[in-house]
Amino acid sequence: RGRSNNLPFTKRLKTSASSSSAKLKRALPSFATSTPSPIDHIFQFHEALRRELKRLEADVLSLPPPEDVNRRAAALRTLEGRFVFFWGVYRAHSRCEDELVFPALENKIELHNVSQSYTLDHEHEAELFVEVQLYASHH
Repeated sequence: RGRSNNLPFTKRLKTSASSSSAKLKRALPSFATSTPSPIDHIFQFHEALRRELKRLEADVLSLPPPEDVNRRAAALRTLEGRFVFFWGVYRAHSRCEDELVFPALENKIELHNVSQSYTLDHEHEAELFVEVQLYASHH
């Protein structure tokens, strides 16, 4: 299928998410304060998304074998529910960044013209979610 590369879906999604977060951290000025800023919470949320993605990946890799039909079916239903929930949280988060956070960053002179790549990352990640969903629905 015309995949852009041979990395597994979750690996490409994790790579994309890590890249976006790292680019944003580099673009922002450093503020030496002990009080977390709103942007710190975004980074914490990104880390939580990455941790859940790693958990989902580990659970996929530890699925019962196909011969264990009942246990595998139950595990797949649980994974599907977690994936749908995760995807919903991710979509809401991305929409907030695209509609609120990135435009606010664009208004800062030192951060002007940096948000377009993040929006493109979100579009690419959305394509990966669809690809995972299509793959899961056929297996």
